[in-house]
Amino acid sequence: MISVLGNGQASAPADYAGIQMVFGAGDLYPNPETPTPPAPLREADLQPLVEALTALNIPADNIEVYLSASPGFPPETAVSPRLQVQLDNPTHSSIQRVIEAVRQLDQENDRFNLQQFGVWYSLNDCRPLEEAARRSAIEDVQIKSQSIAAAAGMELGELVALSGGDVYPPLYGGYACPASPTSYIDPYSVPPPYTPFVPVEVRLTGTVTAVYEMMD
Repeated sequence: MISVLGNGQASAPADYAGIQMVFGAGDLYPNPETPTPPAPLREADLQPLVEALTALNIPADNIEVYLSASPGFPPETAVSPRLQVQLDNPTHSSIQRVIEAVRQLDQENDRFNLQQFGVWYSLNDCRPLEEAARRSAIEDVQIKSQSIAAAAGMELGELVALSGGDVYPPLYGGYACPASPTSYIDPYSVPPPYTPFVPVEVRLTGTVTAVYEMMD
């Protein structure tokens, strides 16, 4: 008998993108003559950003402000405000419009500064893509099994067992499928940096292990 591992991938255009931005209080380049630390940001401080995004026809329900807290040094609470935007039917152009609107406000004020941002992609229903990734893995295991049998001068027999079928996003990819409402909403977790060279899609990887009989 022979045991073979198959790998497959499948992709689909993203139904929506999650754009997450992390902000700091005060000017990014403060005046050294006024070293007084700025007051912590509050949700109201980011309201101009929310208004600018709704002006881009983004529903208010698709915009969320998170004031996640993390341990600071010396021991105290450091607030890490985050703005997350769900952008339906995303394209690179629509994503860049959101980023540019935020950057414009960032330059015009000294109350907050944009520290980093990232983007992740998801689907309304991940099941069809999961099934496609599994089918791709099964096709891969069939091709590999036939190739190994031929290389050994043998014939592939009956399928004895099939296991696995796990599906997961590629490592370090900006894909969340199925998505969680709290994806990346963590003081120590940020989506991958946005790049206009990556397709606006969701990609999943599937694996499967097949056991075949071998015949002379």
